[in-house]
Amino acid sequence: MKTYDVFISYSSQQKNVADAICHVLEENNIKCWIAPRDIPVGEKYAAVITRAIKECKITVLVFSEFSAVSPWVESEINIAFSNHKPIIPYKVDHTKLSDYDEFYLMLNNRHWIESIPDFRTRFNELVNTIANMLEIDTVKNQTEPRVKYHHTHQEEEIETPQVTQKHGLINIICIADCLISLGGIMVAISGKEGGYIVFLLLRIASVAPLIANSLRGAIVMMIVGLIYSIYVGVEFSSSSGSFMCFIQVVTAIVYALLLSLRKNGVSAWKSMLSQNESNQNRP
Repeated sequence: MKTYDVFISYSSQQKNVADAICHVLEENNIKCWIAPRDIPVGEKYAAVITRAIKECKITVLVFSEFSAVSPWVESEINIAFSNHKPIIPYKVDHTKLSDYDEFYLMLNNRHWIESIPDFRTRFNELVNTIANMLEIDTVKNQTEPRVKYHHTHQEEEIETPQVTQKHGLINIICIADCLISLGGIMVAISGKEGGYIVFLLLRIASVAPLIANSLRGAIVMMIVGLIYSIYVGVEFSSSSGSFMCFIQVVTAIVYALLLSLRKNGVSAWKSMLSQNESNQNRP
């Protein structure tokens, strides 16, 4: 049975902060329990969290304006407090603790770590604090804990492996798709089919962003291509427009399936379902 050292309590509004904390702690030999990653598929959310808090040695609270008013977070801290678990609040904004009586009563005498305005600046302190409490070493043969998230400007988005990871198979399919569309353009030019030339150019513009992991760009261009297909069907040829719409929809479905399965195969669907459940239940 897998054991954990730290339970991470957070509001879903700041999942990127919680994921970064989890990543840094686990890079330093501190095992973390975090939702929804560690919730088995099919089990009751509340029961699993209660058990996890009781089994973990320490609770880390990502404290912010969102967690301060989250009933889920309040419940988790109550459970940790009732079970005499050390609670380490990691404060990431200027929310005043005194405005929230429930948190104030429980956390006023706790060791606080304030990381404002950039939540990444105090990761070393957090790692060292937890390592000392657990009486464990961090990364072997290093005097300082290993932290991959360094101080940068606040407006920069944190990078995670799930977001930045490129997938060779998807890239190969995208390139093949672009080459096929280019071939179609040559055929359309020889037949003076202007409508198909524009459509195939939009197809290339829809697929190419996926090679650079620009999902938003691909979605925008897919929508543009679909709108153009509808325009062709209404203004020129209903059969051509229907065919273009069909191609766009099928392409979108295929790439959505590829992207959802790119990391862990079928298990990615389970993670997605757990994530959806988490977002619905956690404020």
